[in-house]
Amino acid sequence: MKYVMIIPAKGHSTRLPGKNIKLFCGHPLVAWSIVQGRYAKLVDEVWVSTDSDEVREIAEGYGANVMMRDYEDKEDTPGYVPIANFINRMIWDGNLTREDKVIARLCTTPTLLPHDTDAAIELAQWMFEKYAIHGITMGAELRTVSMFRKVVDGIGRSLPLDCRCENNGDIVQSLAFFGVQTASTLVDDPPHPNGPEIRRGGEHPLVCYYNVKPWQMQDVDTPEEWEFAELVAEHYILKGRDMLEVYKND
Repeated sequence: MKYVMIIPAKGHSTRLPGKNIKLFCGHPLVAWSIVQGRYAKLVDEVWVSTDSDEVREIAEGYGANVMMRDYEDKEDTPGYVPIANFINRMIWDGNLTREDKVIARLCTTPTLLPHDTDAAIELAQWMFEKYAIHGITMGAELRTVSMFRKVVDGIGRSLPLDCRCENNGDIVQSLAFFGVQTASTLVDDPPHPNGPEIRRGGEHPLVCYYNVKPWQMQDVDTPEEWEFAELVAEHYILKGRDMLEVYKND
């Protein structure tokens, strides 16, 4: 059994053009997910699924394997499509078994700490052994905030008042785009008959979360979100260092 990280990274973006190749704290956004996977001790392979030659060149430059998409993305194509397409093609080509673990990692939440990927995998391993749970996702409790801006631990900028707010209101569950899943649960046809059984009910939870800090739940789909996420990444993760240094050595 192996752990394979798949990073969907299309070439176009409606809300923020060129998002996946745009520099985030000095490195292309897609590179953050690649490096987090490459320097995780428990990840065996890192792949990028893309329709862009520019993304492919960047991904290969940061040490990822690349699968060029064999279909055309549309604006309303669901986010799971490139992941399922990758898994089906990898299984068909004999590069992935139904018992292998697939880590779905989107580019839009780059602020994971060096240990988060391995810690999430370890939690997934424990949950499978104890409860036969096939997968986990990342989550954090956040106070409801305005649609414009989150201010975490007082970090902010001199922006118009309607572009920022303190966390307030009810606690809600917010999910990062990260998950660990058995390959057989994501393919189109039924699971392999000799694969592990998914038990429902009983004492185990139906959903398992790996909890991250609220400041890590940063989207980067607008220029304002991007600017704020860079501040958060510098304050909590980089602290004056280069991204490659942080994830290689911490």
